[in-house]
Amino acid sequence: FVGRLVKEKGISELMGSIKFMNKDINLYVAGDGPLKEKVVILGKKYKNFVYLGLVDNTKMPIYYSAADIVIVPSYDETLGRVGMEALACSTPVIATDKGGIREVVSNDVGVLIDLSPKNIANAINMLYKDKNKYNKMEKGAREKGQSVWEVAKYYEKDFWEAMDQLNVQRPHIVAHATEHIGEQIKLIEKLEKKGFTYLRDVPNTYNIPIIS
Repeated sequence: FVGRLVKEKGISELMGSIKFMNKDINLYVAGDGPLKEKVVILGKKYKNFVYLGLVDNTKMPIYYSAADIVIVPSYDETLGRVGMEALACSTPVIATDKGGIREVVSNDVGVLIDLSPKNIANAINMLYKDKNKYNKMEKGAREKGQSVWEVAKYYEKDFWEAMDQLNVQRPHIVAHATEHIGEQIKLIEKLEKKGFTYLRDVPNTYNIPIIS
């Protein structure tokens, strides 16, 4: 599991699933949030439930690739980012059958479920026992795996479709941040030289302008 440790992400149902799971299966949780204390406590109770803490985004592909399955038990997912990232690393996905995740997870790359602790455990146990089915899904995930640019295109398409539904007029000029990385770096370097930025020694943060 990767994500915010909040009710809406289905973390409570995921924690409840551990007692129905095969004891040889290890469940890893990466993230932070209000329910962190409950996750830590459960990790002390079950040896096969492991809390990894907050993982640097740059290291997530390593964790996705090392996992046999990624669980996305959210109550609703607009885009299904975690599912897409997992498939990009050729890892099958078990997810709640709601929202945008259904556009990402199909039968050949994962399992969609009605959210409950037992259903999560049953899906995991099933893939653990049925190696043939799991291997087919792993192969499907590998074939479906998208590059970071393809993932970015997916998000962009979804964004513009949402704007169209809201009747928001599209701009005449659209600047993609990824096409201007060089200019962004130069701007940050210029601000840094003038003392208008500072560095934070924590993961996933950038130079932040100081506004006076």
